[in-house]
Amino acid sequence: MAISQRVLVWLGCAVLLAISVECGQATSKDAGKAKEPAKLAQKIKISLTDVEVSVYDNDAGKVSSVQKLASNVKLSSALDIGENQKLIVKFTVRNAADNQAVKSDQAFIRLTHPKADREVVLIAEQDGDAYKLELDIPKRAVDFHRLSGSYELRVDIGDVNFLNAISSHLGTVKLNFPNGVTELADPLARFAVKPEIKHTFREPEKRPPATVSSAFSLAVLAPFVLLALLWARLGVNFSNFDLHPTSLVFYGALGGIFYLYYLFWVSLNMFTTLKYLTVLGTVAFFSGNAMFARRHRKRTGKEIKE
Repeated sequence: MAISQRVLVWLGCAVLLAISVECGQATSKDAGKAKEPAKLAQKIKISLTDVEVSVYDNDAGKVSSVQKLASNVKLSSALDIGENQKLIVKFTVRNAADNQAVKSDQAFIRLTHPKADREVVLIAEQDGDAYKLELDIPKRAVDFHRLSGSYELRVDIGDVNFLNAISSHLGTVKLNFPNGVTELADPLARFAVKPEIKHTFREPEKRPPATVSSAFSLAVLAPFVLLALLWARLGVNFSNFDLHPTSLVFYGALGGIFYLYYLFWVSLNMFTTLKYLTVLGTVAFFSGNAMFARRHRKRTGKEIKE
């Protein structure tokens, strides 16, 4: 039993040793492969072919105008695309060496309005071996800010695997958008200097004649004249007028309150008036109380009972 166990142990060690040797060989092979430089894709020179510009009428459901362009040839005349039509542009990118169609990472259609200096770039979608753009005028009007007029049509092709990039001017197309405009407002116009706002006040009403003003003034002063006459008839005695300092303070505070009412009518607001009135009212209350208490003592010879 002991001999058989030793044999099994030796066999297991031999198997593990063989596996480790094979793994080491595989690792060394992989390391050798990793040191080999990676082969880069060969860059190719491209050309733009099979260019076709057409106008599709949505109402008629068919193409109304087609122009096929050879290499470096522009449109013979400006295409006029109406409000309910589509501009269709098709082209193929080919390998200049074998004339085989190739794919491009960047295929754009650029429409430029030279007068407004505005440019709209659209992506051409792959259509089989070719590229195609369908510009539906009523649906894409917002992208163009509804700016109708002549646009320069250009195709731009580029890819990291291409030796050359292509920017081909195909010609001029005239786009007519629904509710279109011929020029755009300057976006900076709202920051321009605005005209001065001049407010015209209402003309003052005509003043009444001097006789009316004088009559009104006499009517206002009449009660005071009547009061003086009644005081004279009743025999008011001003000789008993109290001139004690506390009485003078009371008279001054009372006069200040009346003057404060005048200022409130002319210029002061309610809060400022109340602030001053609190001070004057407090002074008038205590000085008046002292004045009347003294006059009572002078008249009766007794103290005021509280």
